[in-house]
Amino acid sequence: IQQPLDEIRPVKIIALGKKAAAITSKTSYCQQTLAGLSYFTKTEYNGVSLMLGSHALAERLHQVAPNIQRIFIVQQTGHHTIDIQAPDSKALPTVVSLEGSDSLETIRLLGHLLEQDVTPTSDAVFIPANIESDIRLNVEKVAWDKKIMLLSTNFSHLETGIPMVFYPDPVALGSQLGRMAGKKNLSYENAAVINIGLNRRTAQHINLAPSPDKPDLFSVQIK
Repeated sequence: IQQPLDEIRPVKIIALGKKAAAITSKTSYCQQTLAGLSYFTKTEYNGVSLMLGSHALAERLHQVAPNIQRIFIVQQTGHHTIDIQAPDSKALPTVVSLEGSDSLETIRLLGHLLEQDVTPTSDAVFIPANIESDIRLNVEKVAWDKKIMLLSTNFSHLETGIPMVFYPDPVALGSQLGRMAGKKNLSYENAAVINIGLNRRTAQHINLAPSPDKPDLFSVQIK
C-alpha cells in the first residue's frame, strides 16, 4: 500500500476498521492516519475508538437510573469495549473495574461478584461483551432471581434479556471522526455520544421504567 499512497500523497488518512488501521500504520503515513469503526486504545492509534469512556458511561447511566451508586465493569484482557479512566471522586455512580486475564478467570470474577458483592438496589454490572452465550444465559438467570441490573456494550445481548445495552451512536461517530480530521493535530477520543437500548420486560422486572417526560433517553426499546 506504500506505493499507491506515495502517488496520492494524502494529507490525512481515515482507516475504517482494525485491519485497515493496521495496514496503514506500517506505512510512512502512520502519523497522518485516523482510525475508526473499531475498538482500540490510545497506545495503538489516533482516531475515534468504539470504546466507551467510563466517565461518560457512568454519566449516561445516571440519567436513566439515578439510584445506581456503583457500576462494576467486568472485562477480559484484550477484549475491552470500555475504556477505564482515572476515578473521579465527585462523580456518581462510582466505577469499579474487574479484569480477567482469560475467559475462565473473567467468568470466575463475574460469578463471585453476582453471588457475594452486589447490592441489587444500588449496584449495576457490565458483563463482558465477549461472554459466551451459554454462560451469559446462566448469568442472566442469577441476575433475574436476585433482581440485579445487568448491562452490556454488546447490542445483541438486548434481545436475550439484558435490561440495557450501551453503544456508540453511528451518525455521531462519523461526525466526530470528521471533526478530528479537520484539526491540525491528531489525537485519540472515545466515542462521544452513547445510545441506550432498553429491554422493557427485564427492565420492568428490576423496577426500571422509562420516564414519560424523557422519551429520548432510549434510542431502542424492545418488549
